[in-house]
Amino acid sequence: MDRSLSQARALARKGDYLAADRIYRDVLARHPANARAAEGLKALRDPTPTGSGAKAKRVRAAVARLDRLVKTGRHQVLLAEAPSLLRDHPDAAQLPFLVGLAQLGLGQPEAAVAAFRAAIRIQPTFPEAHNNLANALRAAGEVEAALAAYGEAIAIHPEFAEAYNNLGAALSGLGRYGEAVAALGKAVRLRPAYPSALNNLGVALGEYGRYGEAISCLERAVALQPDFAEAHNNLGNTLRAAGRHRCALAAYERALALRPGFAGCAVNRGVTLAELGRMEPAADALRTALQADPASAEAYYNLATIVTLAPDGPEAAAMRSLLARPAIRRRDGIHLSFALAKVADEAGAIDEAFSHFARANALRRAEAPYDAAADRAAVDRLMEVFATAPAELAAPSGGARGPIFIVGMPRSGTTLVEQILASHAEVDAAGEILALERAIHAHLGPLERLRADALSADALAGIQAHYLAAVADLGASRPFLTDKLPANHRRIGFIAMAFPDAPIIHVRRDPVATGWSIYKSFFATRGNDYAYDLDDIVAAYALYEAMMAFWHRRFPGQIHDLDYERLTAAPEAEIRSLLARCGLEFDASCLEPHRTVRAVGTRSLQQVRRPIYAGSNADWRRYAQHLKPLVDGLARPTP
Repeated sequence: MDRSLSQARALARKGDYLAADRIYRDVLARHPANARAAEGLKALRDPTPTGSGAKAKRVRAAVARLDRLVKTGRHQVLLAEAPSLLRDHPDAAQLPFLVGLAQLGLGQPEAAVAAFRAAIRIQPTFPEAHNNLANALRAAGEVEAALAAYGEAIAIHPEFAEAYNNLGAALSGLGRYGEAVAALGKAVRLRPAYPSALNNLGVALGEYGRYGEAISCLERAVALQPDFAEAHNNLGNTLRAAGRHRCALAAYERALALRPGFAGCAVNRGVTLAELGRMEPAADALRTALQADPASAEAYYNLATIVTLAPDGPEAAAMRSLLARPAIRRRDGIHLSFALAKVADEAGAIDEAFSHFARANALRRAEAPYDAAADRAAVDRLMEVFATAPAELAAPSGGARGPIFIVGMPRSGTTLVEQILASHAEVDAAGEILALERAIHAHLGPLERLRADALSADALAGIQAHYLAAVADLGASRPFLTDKLPANHRRIGFIAMAFPDAPIIHVRRDPVATGWSIYKSFFATRGNDYAYDLDDIVAAYALYEAMMAFWHRRFPGQIHDLDYERLTAAPEAEIRSLLARCGLEFDASCLEPHRTVRAVGTRSLQQVRRPIYAGSNADWRRYAQHLKPLVDGLARPTP
C-alpha cells in the first residue's frame, strides 16, 4: 500500500493525474478508511498544485488576479490580460478555467467550451472544469454532451453537490423529471441547506405531480434564502398547479416585491388572476410585465386571450413589429402569431386571421412534429393489450372512491362539463391533472412497450394507490372529485380496471367544430402534437373514434356519452342525466355553472363564465374556404 501511495504521489507531481486517480481509487476500494488515499484523491480535484518557489508564487498571483476579475464581473479586462498569462504558465489549469468563466459571463458559450477543455487537458481530474464545461455546452445547446460532462464531474468527485444540482436542472429541461428528481435529491442530501438545489428539486417534483413534496422543497428554499425571487416564483407556479391559486398569488407578489422588473413572474401572476376570473387585474398584471419587458411575446399572447385588442391599436402594432424581427425565437413567433390571429379574428379579418393561425401552427409543428404512423401503432397496441386481457381483471376497490373522469378530444366541451359538475355542492374540480398517466407509467412503464401479461391485479392496485396518493395532494374537501384530462380517453381501459366504479364521462362534439377549435388553440405542453396541421388533426380524430368504439365494446355500459350539442340545446335534461350517471342528486346550481367561482386553467376559462349557450359549433363556417382538408377528411368514414 505504501508503494502504491508513493507511486500515486509521484504521478501527481509529474501531472499524470488520471493514473494517480486510478491508484488512489484502487486503494480506497480495498481500504475505504485509508486517510492518505482519501487526502491524495481530494488533492487531485483541487486546481493544479502550484508547489513552492518563485514560479509557483507567480502562478498563484496570476490566478488570484484573474479570480478577482471574474468575481467583480470585469470579464473583458480578464480576456485582455489572459493571453500573456496563459503563455507564461501553460501548466496552470486554473487560468484557462477562469477564462472560460469570463466567456460564459459574456454570453460566449462556444469559446468557453474551448477554454474549459483546455483546462481539462492540463488537469483531467479538475471537477469544477468538467462541471462548467457542461454549463457551457448546455448554454450552447449541446445538451447531451453537457449531461456527459456533468457525469464526468460526478465520477471524479462523487460528493460534488453543485454538479448534481446542475445535472438535475438539465434533466428537468429535457422533461426527464424522474431522473432529475434523483440527481437533485442527491444534491440536497449532500448539502441540505442548498437553496438552488431545493428550488430545482421543487420544480422537478412539481412537474412530476408530487405537489406536496415540491411545495415543501420550495418553502425550504425561500426560508434559507428569503430574497430568492426565482424560488418564490416557482413556489407560485407549483401552488397554482396544485389548485391553490390564491396562495400562488401571494408567492408571486413576494417575488415581484423582491424583483419589481421580473416580467416572467408578472405574466404568471396575470395568468393566475385570469384563471380566477379576475380579468381586469389580470390584464393590468400583463401590461406590467410588458412595461418590464416590452418584447415579452408570452405577455402579449396572454393579454390577447383575455381582452379584445384593437387591430390598429398599440399592442397589435408592437406585436407586428416584434414578429417582423429577422432573428425572432420560434416560441416568440408562435405566441405572437396566435395572438395576432385572435386580434384579426375578433375584427372579422378572416383571411388575415387564418394566415396568422397557419404561421403559428407551422412554427409549432416544426417544434413538435406529429408521427401519425407511430401514433396509430401505439393505439393498435393498446387495443391489442386490452382485447387479450382477462375480462374479469380489476383492482380490488378496497372502498376507495375514484374520481369522476371526464374525457374526449381537446376543445370538445370537457371544461364546460367539469364546470357543471363543480357547481354541485358535493363536487370539487381537479382540472387537467397528469396523475393517472404518471401512475400508469410508474407501475407499467411506457405504454408503447406495454404487454398484456404486465396487466395484473397487483399492478392495477398499484396504479390505484399511486393515483389516490397524488390527488390527495390537491386538498379536495368534498366527497366527489373530477379529473378532466381529455387525453385520458386513451387510458379508459386502465380507469375501468383500476377504478371499476368510477364514472367515465365522454364528451362528444361536432368533429369539424372540434378540429377547428383545436387548430386555433395553442397547447403549451407536448401531447397534442397533431394539433398544428389540418391533415394531422383528421388522422388523430380517426384514431380517437377508433379508440372510443373499442372501449365501448370492451367495457359496455361503463362509459357515459355526453353530446355537447344536446347539452347546449337542452341543458337541464342532459345535466340531470349526467348527475344521475355520477351518482349525484340533482342540484339546481348545475344549471348556472357560470356563477360558480373557481379557478379554470384551460383555453375555455372565459367561455365557462358565461351562461350555457348554443351556436359555437358554427364558428368554423366563417373559415370554410380555408378548411377543406379538415371538412373533407372528417366527412370520410372512420377506417
